[in-house]
Amino acid sequence: MVPFSEIGIPAWKYIVGLVLPHGIFEIPAILLLGAALLRIGAGLATPSKGEPISEGFVKSLADWAKIMIGLVIPFLLFAAIMEVLVTPRTAIWLFTN
Repeated sequence: MVPFSEIGIPAWKYIVGLVLPHGIFEIPAILLLGAALLRIGAGLATPSKGEPISEGFVKSLADWAKIMIGLVIPFLLFAAIMEVLVTPRTAIWLFTN
C-alpha cells in the first residue's frame, strides 16, 4: 500500500474527508459499547451483598441492553447514514479542490 504522501494526498484531507464525517458518531458508539461490556464483567467480579451472581449478571445485562438500544444502535445508524450520504460528498469536494 502506497502512503498518501507519496501520491500527493495530505493526511488531513484523508482524515477530514473520509473518516471524520461518520467517525464522530461511530467512535463514541464503540467506546460506549466497550464500557457497557466492561460493566458486565465488573458486575460479575463484584456482586452486591446478599445478591446472587446470577441476579447481578441479569441486572448488568439489562443495563447493557438499555445502552445498546438507547445509545449505541442509534449512533451506529446515524453514522451509517452519514457514511452513505455525507462522506462521499465531503471526499469529492475535498479531493477535487
